Amino acid sequence: KNNPANSSRLTSRLSTRPNSRSTFLTWSVYPSSRTPMAEEGKKRGGGAISPSFLEYIEQYVSQSKAYGENVKLVCPVQVQKLKNKKLKNQRRVLVVGNHRIYTFQKSRLAGKKCTNAIHLYDIVGISSTDARSLELTFRARKKKYAEPRVQIRSSGVPQIIQAMLESIRDISVGFSEFAAVRQDIAEASRLPLEPREPGPGHGILEQYMAYSNYHKVKPSRELHRFIQDKNMLTGSSDLNLSDCPGIEPKSTISLDMTPFFAAVHHNTFFRSLVIEDVSRKEVIPMLAKVVRHNRTLTKLALTGLGSSNSWWLVGDQLCNNEYDMIQVIDFSNNSLGTKAVLTLGRAIQHFSHGLKVLNLSNCSISSKGIIGLMNSFSRNYGVSLSLEVLNLSYNKMDDPASKALEDWLYRVREHSQLRELILAKAGLNITSVGKSLRALAHLERIVLDRNKVDQGAAQLVAVACEYSSTLRELSLARCGLCGEDSQTILRSLLTNSALSGLKINLAGNKFDDKDIQACTLTINRGLSQIHTIDLSNSRLKEKGFVALLRSISQAESSTLDTLILDNAYAGSGTSSAVEVAKWIASLLNSAPNFQALSMAGGYDLKLLQPFLEALQTAPHLLELNVSKNKMGDKGASYLANAMRMNTTLQFLNCDENQIGLNGWLSILAAFRKNKTIHRFTYPWFDFERIVDTLEAEHQLKLIEVMGDIQEAADLNVNADTGRLFVLEKRDAPTVYEAPTHTLPLCPVPEALLRHQEQAMLVDIKATDEDDIQDAARHGGSGDRFPAAASPSSSSSSFNEHNGYSEDDEPLPALPPR
Repeated sequence: KNNPANSSRLTSRLSTRPNSRSTFLTWSVYPSSRTPMAEEGKKRGGGAISPSFLEYIEQYVSQSKAYGENVKLVCPVQVQKLKNKKLKNQRRVLVVGNHRIYTFQKSRLAGKKCTNAIHLYDIVGISSTDARSLELTFRARKKKYAEPRVQIRSSGVPQIIQAMLESIRDISVGFSEFAAVRQDIAEASRLPLEPREPGPGHGILEQYMAYSNYHKVKPSRELHRFIQDKNMLTGSSDLNLSDCPGIEPKSTISLDMTPFFAAVHHNTFFRSLVIEDVSRKEVIPMLAKVVRHNRTLTKLALTGLGSSNSWWLVGDQLCNNEYDMIQVIDFSNNSLGTKAVLTLGRAIQHFSHGLKVLNLSNCSISSKGIIGLMNSFSRNYGVSLSLEVLNLSYNKMDDPASKALEDWLYRVREHSQLRELILAKAGLNITSVGKSLRALAHLERIVLDRNKVDQGAAQLVAVACEYSSTLRELSLARCGLCGEDSQTILRSLLTNSALSGLKINLAGNKFDDKDIQACTLTINRGLSQIHTIDLSNSRLKEKGFVALLRSISQAESSTLDTLILDNAYAGSGTSSAVEVAKWIASLLNSAPNFQALSMAGGYDLKLLQPFLEALQTAPHLLELNVSKNKMGDKGASYLANAMRMNTTLQFLNCDENQIGLNGWLSILAAFRKNKTIHRFTYPWFDFERIVDTLEAEHQLKLIEVMGDIQEAADLNVNADTGRLFVLEKRDAPTVYEAPTHTLPLCPVPEALLRHQEQAMLVDIKATDEDDIQDAARHGGSGDRFPAAASPSSSSSSFNEHNGYSEDDEPLPALPPR
């Protein structure tokens, strides 16, 4: 107290004469993030705040410094609870912090104590009619209870209001008008607020600290640094928590996600929320609360979170957010179940904006769920017509579900914006769905892998290919196609002069020599339209394999860029291998546009040796995958020689070849000469296979060699060709960008509007009948769901102020009687 510098920490200090019991002597205002100090009160009666009392206040509030709590103002006040006006005014010291307001009491009997610590998120209203009185309204404990109100009297009311409004502003950036604090403040009580820019991510870190304080959860330094670095270094508005330290459970730094998801409720910076392959089921109810309130997110990608009974909450709460902006939904690889899909369909049905992507692949959706989803599409054609990507792969689509999908596709026809239709391994009746493919005017990608394609279905697919002017990719892998059906489809596809840059996937279909020779004739005529051919796992004999390579290499105007032949060769013998290698070498040298070749699995060293010798002078090849071929150290030596001589190759994958330490030493020596390969797939399989078989010193040498190979690849020159390296990204899931603008509803033709109205009337009639039956079943209650499980009743328990259920929130601390 004797240090003169401490006096500068006080913003102001006033003293008044006691003219009544309702007036205190001293109030003090402290800047935020400073230690409160005070001079000893000269007048001991009435309400002077002694240094010892201020020291007690400072020590008490410092317990919350981990949450960023600091004292902003200290002021003696009189408090009265308005619910019971018979109670007298109570003398207290009011402290305003960054996140809470505190009231302290000092008496001879009870000593010094904190009587209340109320979080600013529990304040729903601030009103003041004059400069000496203030009324605070707090959030009610339950919906049926009235909101508690407290009156505060003091000569420092304007400063109290100023400090509270500054703190509330800092932790409520982006709050909607429904969640913001109600204000009814007279001009005499209002002081100008100190200007302050929000922190990273539009104040999400300040809100995270505030909600950590609210829930009394220690904030995570890892999460704080992750958000701060992401915002400051990249400025990206994509929030991918899959990469955040502590996201995985059962760790000493595992995150408690409750306060962070609460901070995302009203955030206005992030446009996408991504969580992938994280086994934390408890985040799903939290995500439901996020979609209930957020008005900025346009992409929601929650994949691989496992099975949970709470998934239906996401769709249910999305129904209650009339201001949502979500246009990309990716819930793939989750066990959603029928109920969750039906609630999600009901939410989509009520969208007031367009929907670009819906990915529900591998979500354990039954036929009933698919039918319900299609019915929802029919009840809002403005949304379903705007859909560009629909992925329902790896779900159960029997004949009724296929018929529901066919009906919707037929009705939307040329009006639909659908670009990608992905229905792999869905038990699909392609004969039913294939009828509508022809009429989809914008379709670019059709994926029907692992569905049975018979002769009739093949003809329908061929008709769709013949009439399309937009198709870019057709995938029919493992569909049981025979050679004749494949030829029918290829002929329709490659005689359509409107198509170019085609990607054709016929992997896993068993072709004999006669079938493949017939197909190669068609392919030869249409190579000017083909970009990629995938014949993996087709197990071609020598004649068929050579016929395919000869047809491609002898084509006059080939645009073929990528050829995938993984495990496609079933020949044997040295002479066969030499013949195949000869035509592969001819392909490498004769096709100027041919840049990527994958031969992973099924090729022995008899074939690989002449192929790798031809690779030394290949002038155009940029990508090569020769993994899973068991070439051993000898094959690694041939590969190393090719790497020394080749000057164009940029991507190489040679893992799972049983290469030992000597083989990797050969490849390392080749990297010292090669200066073009800058993308090298780390050989994890070979490394794990041999590392345990070596002695300790050789293990260290192997680790050093692998590190040197990776470093050499990183140091090589990256000739920026603009290529996406298709072999490297081949198995990676498609990533859809978060839209930056609101996608409007599509115009709906009059015929579809009439059908939409009929569908809504049928739905209302069915709902009324269900209500009557449920009323009889539940004794005339008329509720379709029991009160404990009703989606609507559960959604009403979400508080509008901060989005938390009243049953799991700490109750607001009320002023004492």
